[in-house]
Amino acid sequence: MQPGHGARRRHVRRSPDAEHAGWLLAVRRERRYRRRGLLDRLVYLSLGLSAILAFIGGKLILTFLHDVNPDIPHVPITVSLAVILGILVVTTVASLLAVRRDPTRRAHAGSVRGHEHRQAAADTSPDARRRTG
Repeated sequence: MQPGHGARRRHVRRSPDAEHAGWLLAVRRERRYRRRGLLDRLVYLSLGLSAILAFIGGKLILTFLHDVNPDIPHVPITVSLAVILGILVVTTVASLLAVRRDPTRRAHAGSVRGHEHRQAAADTSPDARRRTG
């Protein structure tokens, strides 16, 4: 061990910067866990992102066609941003409302049709048996 190495080490542990960094890491960890919970509740996010990609693809085709033929309309950037923001807002609100109605609902990667497993579980519930039997 080098002379003075322990003193430097104690100084780092007690420095306000190190305490602040530890606090910031704890806050980041907490935010990460909260974000995970939020992403689980965005059940229509994959559908919204698909719509955004389709819109962007259409806009690219229109831009190309506008360069070939100026009679084809050009989509301004502000319109594009408004459409993308609108899609994100609608999918977020719809997702949060869907989860509010059914708290067990969670987002699954790539699940546009991911309701089969929930339907099978719902058919075996006591309420479903009373309705059918």
